[in-house]
Amino acid sequence: MNKKIALGIVIAILFWIIDGKTIALLKPPISPVAQSFVVSLVGSGLGSYLAKRNFLTPAFAVWALCWALAIYMLYLIAAPTGQASVAGIIRYNVSALALSAFATLIGVLGGQVLAQRNQGVAAAT
Repeated sequence: MNKKIALGIVIAILFWIIDGKTIALLKPPISPVAQSFVVSLVGSGLGSYLAKRNFLTPAFAVWALCWALAIYMLYLIAAPTGQASVAGIIRYNVSALALSAFATLIGVLGGQVLAQRNQGVAAAT
């Protein structure tokens, strides 16, 4: 893994954490599914832009890690009530999982396109 990809991973994770906290504080009038979509799109787009290329696998690794942590936290919240079920948590969040995966894909592709365009502009000047 090169330094650009590592930087992209760090930026994507930091964006996910910072933006998640900001959304929790501001409480915007959009659904949690839409919030997940935006965080995944922008976070993976920024990471991909900085990495320049070969960021699809790391982006999905970050996506999977973030969702695994979120599902684990939800499990811990539900465990004291006796209603903890990982399958139930995933089933309840399947639309957010799918849309954030799609957003991650679009973000990575968009970030790479922007990075390539900027490299072309910089080389032309």
